[in-house]
Formats: sequence, C-alpha cells, structure tokens
Amino acid sequence: MKHVQSFSLISLTALLLVCEFAGGCSSAGRRQSGGAAWSLIRNAWSPDLYAVWGSSPTDVFAVGEAFEILHYDGAAWSSMISPQPGQLEGVWGASSSDVFAVGNAETLYPGEILHYDGSSWSTMFGPGTTGFLQAVWGTSPSDVFAAGSWVWHYDGASWTEMTNSPGGDSIWGSSSSDVFVTVIQSIETSVVFRYDGATWTAMAFPPSLQSWLPYRNVTGLWGSSATNVLATAGTQPNANECTIIRYDGAAWSQMDCRSTTVAVATFWGSSATDVFAVGADSNHDAAVLHYDGSSWSPMRVPPAAGLSAVWGSSPVDVFAVGDYGTILHYGP
Repeated sequence: MKHVQSFSLISLTALLLVCEFAGGCSSAGRRQSGGAAWSLIRNAWSPDLYAVWGSSPTDVFAVGEAFEILHYDGAAWSSMISPQPGQLEGVWGASSSDVFAVGNAETLYPGEILHYDGSSWSTMFGPGTTGFLQAVWGTSPSDVFAAGSWVWHYDGASWTEMTNSPGGDSIWGSSSSDVFVTVIQSIETSVVFRYDGATWTAMAFPPSLQSWLPYRNVTGLWGSSATNVLATAGTQPNANECTIIRYDGAAWSQMDCRSTTVAVATFWGSSATDVFAVGADSNHDAAVLHYDGSSWSPMRVPPAAGLSAVWGSSPVDVFAVGDYGTILHYGP
C-alpha cells in the first residue's frame, strides 16, 4: 500500500555494525539552530512503520506492517497487542484514550478499523468490505474520517460510507466541513477532492500543474489552515524540480524546493512557518526538509532508513518513522 523507499544495504549494514559495538542506536545529527537535533532512537530490522500520531510528548503511537503498534510514554517505546493481523496504514486520535488506527487484514484487502480506549486495542465495527483503508483523520471523538476505497465517517456511534465519496490515499482537514483527500485514480491521474460538509468536489489544478502532474502520485496531505495545505506529487528525488505542491485558499501551485533531492512522503508542522517534510534521498536513506515560511532547506539527520510519516507536539519535539521500524526524534 505505502510507497516507502528502501534503505541502501551498505548504509544499513554500517549502521547495524555501529549499533552492535556501541550498545544501541542513539546516534544524533549535528545540532540545528535552537540547540535541537535529529537523533536515531530505533532501527532493528522491525516491520516498516507507516504512520505516527500523539496526544502529547509522553503519549505517541506508531503503526505499520504486521499490524505493528508501538507506544512511547516519554521514556521508552514498547509494543502493544493488536487484535488483528495485517497492515496498519494510518493513526489518529482525539485523546490518549480515544485513538483510531486503520489498515488492511491479511486477506484480500478487507479494511479494518481499530480503536484504543486507553487500556487496550479492539476491532471496531468498521467498513466490512473488500476495499482497503489507508488514512484516518478527525476533529473530535464523534467526527472521524477514514479514507481508502471510499471515505467513511464515524459519528461517535457507528461508521457509515459517505455519499458519493471519492476514496482517498491521504486525508486532512481544517474543520469537519473542510476536508481534503488525495485520490490516485490511475498511474497517470491523481485528483484532490474537497468536502464542504455536504458534498465532495474535485479541485481544479491550474494549467501549469495540469501539464506537470500526469504520472505523479499526489498524496501526503497536511495543512496548517484552510489557506495553507501541502501535498507531495512525486516518488523520486530530482534536483531539477520540487515535488511539493501547495494550496493557498485560491489555487494549487508548485513550491520551490529544487536542489534538495528529496522524495517527500508527507508533512507535519507547528505552524505555516515551521514545517517538516520527511522522505528519502537519492540513496533511499532518511531525509528531512524544513520550511521557515520562506524557503525549504535540508536538515542534518543521522544515517537511517527512508521515512514515511512525521508528527510533533512542538517545534522541538518531533518524531519521524519509516522503513525497518526506524524512528527518529528531533529535540534538544
């Protein structure tokens, strides 16, 4: 389901040797401005991690292959028991005791929705179809959206398929009546749909993007407001173009991040002027870009596998996860 980059074999072998002789993986990149730096805190040939979300610096969840569920309590990461085998693609919560994870069981893509009540995970009465689920987002315990073959909505009591829903590979919204989803309709065509509280409508791309977007997978939605929504439109790093596109409330446009050579997977930010983009470089190793409201610049990261998701509680408390169970942390 996820198009996650693979860590180069030479880099991974070297990293594991360093970890073995050093007694564990906790290498750090050089300090960034403000005294914060990226550190590698987990990489152990574990299942790939596809999504991360938390309610606070001491309550963070990461999910991925083999229905892997990890939890961070502010001191250490530990495995949680999943009620279902398969693959988890997304996680979001309304609180530390109200967390949703979506994914697909091991049979022919039957979408599954799991729920955590602060004590244990259980399987919800979810879609129950042969479709798949890839992303989840919400505004409250009674307003949750799950995207995949279709878009489903949870009202606090039950899940229902939304009328004329387009499906989706990623989802984000500024409110319950302003929700965006990306849909990869074919190898040639990707579309962004927007929900206004009543209907889903395909958004128009300007001519400059219409000629550039074919054969590009638009996904990785995140925004800071209804007038600042980001998505990634490419799977390969290229020094001659930027694969980040932005909606400013009026139109989508291509941002300028050329020369960064990063295949961006998705984003998270504390504001419109403090945004992290994670993915992989041309060697398929971990890469992070930072946006300060003016320009994108590469951040120094320790050697690690490619990244697929990012979440933070503040500008200096950010987690990124990816291949082989990789977890990076940005902080003092």
